[in-house]
Amino acid sequence: PLAWDEVSYHLPIPQLWIEAGGVVSIPTIVHSNWPAGMEMLNTLALLMGSEILPHLIVTSMVVLTAVGLARLARQQLDPTAAWLAAALYLSMPMVKFLAGVALIEGALGFFGFVALWAGYVWLKSQRGRDLIVAALLGGLAASVKLPGAAIPLAIGAVGLVGLLIRRRDGARPPLV
Repeated sequence: PLAWDEVSYHLPIPQLWIEAGGVVSIPTIVHSNWPAGMEMLNTLALLMGSEILPHLIVTSMVVLTAVGLARLARQQLDPTAAWLAAALYLSMPMVKFLAGVALIEGALGFFGFVALWAGYVWLKSQRGRDLIVAALLGGLAASVKLPGAAIPLAIGAVGLVGLLIRRRDGARPPLV
């Protein structure tokens, strides 16, 4: 562990849950009362006997975010923009730091990015299943950290505005 947050609660909370045999209230750690999506993944990693795996999970999420940014840039712009998008993202000092620690911001960035991307796909397709995917991914973002709740709220607001515009124009969106 390299960061204060992971030493003080991101890894101890799952360890205390493991020792208690389930999710329990931890009155001495206020953070245990907040969304715990990553703590659940960390619990699974610790149950597998690895203190390194929580770090690798966050690292993989940072890498997947870079890959997603590259793919989105390739789709919307060109191949050169794809490499540039990934390189710029991975060159940010905070991203490099987050890629090596068991903090939740890397996961929030990943789930937030893919939720917004899914929302963008839904705006283009207008298929209900794409909106459901965006909502589920937004829910995962909200499960990681309280500010992550802004992501499904934003997707929902855009979706509601889109529905109102289509209703005003007399069009019905496809359900599937």
